[in-house]
Amino acid sequence: MWSVALIIAAAALPIVTHTPERSLCSVTELRHSSGYRYRVERIGEFVDSATVIVRAVAIGVDTLDTDAVDPRYRREPAVVFRPLETLRGTVAPDRLVFRGAVVDRDDFNPGSVPYTLVRLAGQRGDCEAKEYRLGAEYLFILRPSRRGGLTPHWRPLAPFNEQVRGAEDPWVEWVRARIRQSSARQRGA
Repeated sequence: MWSVALIIAAAALPIVTHTPERSLCSVTELRHSSGYRYRVERIGEFVDSATVIVRAVAIGVDTLDTDAVDPRYRREPAVVFRPLETLRGTVAPDRLVFRGAVVDRDDFNPGSVPYTLVRLAGQRGDCEAKEYRLGAEYLFILRPSRRGGLTPHWRPLAPFNEQVRGAEDPWVEWVRARIRQSSARQRGA
């Protein structure tokens, strides 16, 4: 009798689905790669397809509305950034805001440039680095979000919001060089 009641109760529960931005990451592409990393060529393709690439400094905290129906019921912690240099595209000159939390430690990518995997904060949980240190600089490789605006979280485990050491950081220089190569190929085509 109890088992029948449990089956009926379970059948009445709503089916919960997750949007890609909220679920655990799918890393099928990485499972088939050497060393569980993106290929360098693939990182180049990601840079080529980015809508906006910007170097920015973390300056504060805020919240983002994430419920399109009624924002009062869904707010997420966010970090505010001030753009320092736009390498591609255009952004508001005074403010970028992305989901995340402020931490009191640096999180530089321990890999070699070009990075083929996200920094350590993104290698756990939902495979997105969302920890930022106030006053630190980050290089964002952005595309449009499903919710509107731009996001660095458009490919799991990808190095799209890496902490950098200023304009001369090797990762910034590699991305700049890739943008120049891509522009030259487009002009020559």
